Amino acid sequence: MDPDATFDPTPPAADPEGMPARIGPYRVDGLLGRGGMGEVYRGFDEALQRPVAIKRVAGRLRGQAEARARFWREARALATLDHPGVVRVHRIDESAEGELFLAMELVDGPRWPSWRVGPGRRPSPRRWAARRPPRWGPYTAPG
Repeated sequence: MDPDATFDPTPPAADPEGMPARIGPYRVDGLLGRGGMGEVYRGFDEALQRPVAIKRVAGRLRGQAEARARFWREARALATLDHPGVVRVHRIDESAEGELFLAMELVDGPRWPSWRVGPGRRPSPRRWAARRPPRWGPYTAPG
């Protein structure tokens, strides 16, 4: 950790609704979203002084070998990509509690639902591409 860095070393208290204070070495600052596979949090890498997106497997799937294998496949596949429109993978690891997590580049911008056209409808590829931000990843911070 950079000794000259200024940040609050006190991690936030765990959320009563299940949001962890930390996932692995990352401080958790808020929930970005939930899906069928897991939750994604806004976090902070205190060692490198940068924001991150942290995905973890949903609680009901954590003990399932199939879910763990799928999570590893997703992380490895994402890590092989190098494109301005895809987020960078920083780390995949397992916490001391045995919880798998994936730390990725956090991209500020609108969330996917804001790009939909009408209730539950997706825009045509041409229309979506015209509105697409320059760096779009699977998890972006609201804004």
